[in-house]
Amino acid sequence: MTRPIITEADILALEPGTAFSVPPDALITPAAQDRARERGIEIRRSPNPSREAVALGADHAGFALKEKLKAWLIALGYEVRDFGTFDERPVDYPDIAHRVARAVSRGEIARAILLDGAG
Repeated sequence: MTRPIITEADILALEPGTAFSVPPDALITPAAQDRARERGIEIRRSPNPSREAVALGADHAGFALKEKLKAWLIALGYEVRDFGTFDERPVDYPDIAHRVARAVSRGEIARAILLDGAG
């Protein structure tokens, strides 16, 4: 298995002030470390992907539902990694879906939910 690389783009995809679990062998670029520090994002090295964590992603039309789902999951005790969007302004949904899929494929997170307004 290849060593995961955490880039500045990965950090910019996260909501400020969140925690980000990465595998212990992950390489975190200097730019990613700088952005994480600037945005108050805590990078945690964990031996295994969080099995109680859920990644969420949505386009602008799915934003409101994503926020409700996020609150519900947190109330149930899940850690939520929110990949955006963070408001109702139009966004390029494939970019968000790619970041979510990348986190799952790297083994950083076990579950993901993607929401879009297209149906």
